[in-house]
Amino acid sequence: MCRFQVVNPFDESERARGDRLHQLAGSDAHTEYTWVPPGRSQSALHYQFCKTCGVRSFGWGTVEALGGKFYFVAVGALDDVEPDELAAAPVRYSDGRHHRFGQAPEDTRLL
Repeated sequence: MCRFQVVNPFDESERARGDRLHQLAGSDAHTEYTWVPPGRSQSALHYQFCKTCGVRSFGWGTVEALGGKFYFVAVGALDDVEPDELAAAPVRYSDGRHHRFGQAPEDTRLL
């Protein structure tokens, strides 16, 4: 898997409040993807993809339970982060399959 691709919008270590993240350049190189879950009127998450390679680099959402507007970042896509530093970082799993994002799935063997 590409190291740039890993991002979990519900992981606090990859999330910043809406007033704490500023994109300095490159907005013209991204395109946005949103998905409206069944039963909802609008998407809570907006993903930014690279127009050239398709990597999902960051995004934003608005979830009141998480404090309102927030941004999430694919930490592997940050400049000046060495692969060894990423490999040494702790891994936390989220059970997105069952919409229990605050806890790990029962079986993590294939993750």
